[in-house]
Amino acid sequence: MSPIQLGYVRAPFVCRTILHGRFHQVNSTATVVGIITGANYQLYSVNSPANPGDAATIWGTGIGASPGDDGSAPPQPIDMPNLPLSVYVGTQAASVLYRGRGGFTGEDQINFVVPAGITGCYVPITVQIGNIVSNFVTMPIAPAGQSCPDPAPPVSDLPTGNVTLGRSTMIGTTTSTTDAGQAFFGNPQILAFPYVPPVFGNPYSLPVGTCIGGVTFPEFIDVLTSTLDAGPAITITGPNGSQQLVAPGYDAQLGGGSGANAEPLYLSVGSYTASGPGGTELGAVVGPFSQNFTIPQPLTWTNQSNISTVDRSTGLDVTWTGGDPNGAIQITSDLLMTFICNARISDQHFTIPAFVLLSLPPSSAASTDTLRLSATLTTAFTAAGISSGTINSVVTIVKNVTYQ
Repeated sequence: MSPIQLGYVRAPFVCRTILHGRFHQVNSTATVVGIITGANYQLYSVNSPANPGDAATIWGTGIGASPGDDGSAPPQPIDMPNLPLSVYVGTQAASVLYRGRGGFTGEDQINFVVPAGITGCYVPITVQIGNIVSNFVTMPIAPAGQSCPDPAPPVSDLPTGNVTLGRSTMIGTTTSTTDAGQAFFGNPQILAFPYVPPVFGNPYSLPVGTCIGGVTFPEFIDVLTSTLDAGPAITITGPNGSQQLVAPGYDAQLGGGSGANAEPLYLSVGSYTASGPGGTELGAVVGPFSQNFTIPQPLTWTNQSNISTVDRSTGLDVTWTGGDPNGAIQITSDLLMTFICNARISDQHFTIPAFVLLSLPPSSAASTDTLRLSATLTTAFTAAGISSGTINSVVTIVKNVTYQ
C-alpha cells in the first residue's frame, strides 16, 4: 500500500477515515470518488461539480511528518513548500497552494487549483511525492454554471443482450491472432477481467485523454448465470460468409490461431449482420432480431516492436493506426494491479504518464506481464424480452513486457 493515500467514503453521504494512510473516497464503486471539497468545505458531486479555477482541497494521510506538534494539541496548519509534492488532475499537473496537516492529528490536506481544459464526472486525481504515487480517486469537473457532462448510465437489473466479435493478437515469442465470437442474453453479466464481454468500452467513465492507476481486480469476478433462450444459434453474416454462435454457450472460434492448426481469419473490414431466430423455451425468451453493423479497419500497434522493457519512472508513448476514427482506445496492463488509459483513436498515439506507470509494481522474475491495447465499436439492437442489446466489435493486441 502506498504511504500516500487519497480518502474516500464507503457509502453515499457517509464520511469514513481509512486507517494506514488511505485518503477518503465517496463510494465503493469502480468510480472511486474522492473526498475533495471546495472553499465552503462541501463535497463535490456530479450534481455540484468543481469548476476550472476553483481552489479545491484533497483530504487524506501520509504526506509525511508535520513540522508542528500533532500529539498534545490540534496540529498547526503549516505549509510544507519544500515537500516535492505534485497533484495530477487527469494528466495535468495542478498548481498546489498548500500541503500540510488538516485540523486533526494525522489528517493531511492539499489545496490545489482545478486546471482548465478537462471536464468529466470522474476525472482521475492522484498525488505524487518523489517516486511514490498515492491511490487514484476521481472528482467531477464542469464549466461554471454547467452540470456534470457525462453522468454514468443507470445500472439496470433487467435482462440485456450482447453479441461480441473480437480479434485478439498475442505478441510473445511467437505471434498469434484469433477471431472469436460470444453472445449472452440474460441478467447483467460480468466475466473474468480484463475485457471479457460485456466489460468493454470506457471503464470508469474516464474522460478521453486520462488514466487511472493502481486499480486492483480479482482474477475472476462472479458470473451471473441467469440466462435467456435466444434460439439454437446466433448467425453472423459478413464478407467472408456466415458463422454461427451455437447455444447454449453462444460462443465459437471464428478463425485464426497459431501454428499448423491456424485457420483463415474471419472478421475482415466490412458490413455484417447479426441475427437470431428467437427462443422457443417456455417462459422468458428473447425475440427474433436482425441488426446490421460495421467492422472498421483493424487497429495496428505501430511501435510495439520498440517496447519490451517499460521504465516506470518515465512516460511511455504508444502509437497506432487504423480503428474507428471516432472511437476510443483503452491502454492497460494485465497485471493484478493495473492502470487504464482512455485515448482518442484519431490521435494515433498516447503517452502514459510516469505517475501512472509508477502506480504499478515492478515485474518479478516469476511473472509474465503485458501491455494491452483494446478498441471497441458498439452498435445497439432491440429484441423482445431484453431491455437493451449491443453488438461489440473488439480488437485487442497484447504484448509481453517487463515493468522495471
